[in-house]
Amino acid sequence: YDNSLRNELPRLVLELERGRVVGMAPNMPKWTRELYAPELRNLAPKQPNPAAHSFEQARQLALQKLGASAKTYIGGAPGPNAFSGVILGHTDLHVVQQVGAATAVAHFKNALTSEPAKDECVHIRYPERGQETGLKAVVNKMRERRPPDRER
Repeated sequence: YDNSLRNELPRLVLELERGRVVGMAPNMPKWTRELYAPELRNLAPKQPNPAAHSFEQARQLALQKLGASAKTYIGGAPGPNAFSGVILGHTDLHVVQQVGAATAVAHFKNALTSEPAKDECVHIRYPERGQETGLKAVVNKMRERRPPDRER
């Protein structure tokens, strides 16, 4: 049972029978994954925490497309609430958007009003902090920006 969340009732996160996993809640807390690592070793990596697995795939996609110095952030986290750029690709749970030369944002698909296609240039705006919860980030298509022609 996990009782690590304040003001929440304990919840069953892992059930073992004779040392084998027979039940598991989605998104197990890190402490549970670490404590029961030997028992979880034979499971697929995405089973104990699908969101973390999907984000790792998003991070790897950004590294592959943007280079070894690429950084990937989670959309909707505290900080900027609007992002513009091309969609690099998708994972099980995320849409990955390039927002800088070596910067990407992984947006949860279920937090967006629509799912943009790979290579589409879009603007994604999250609701302002303090607004009604449950609002989704608005996705708008943009015309692809082209660098201005320079004459010498």
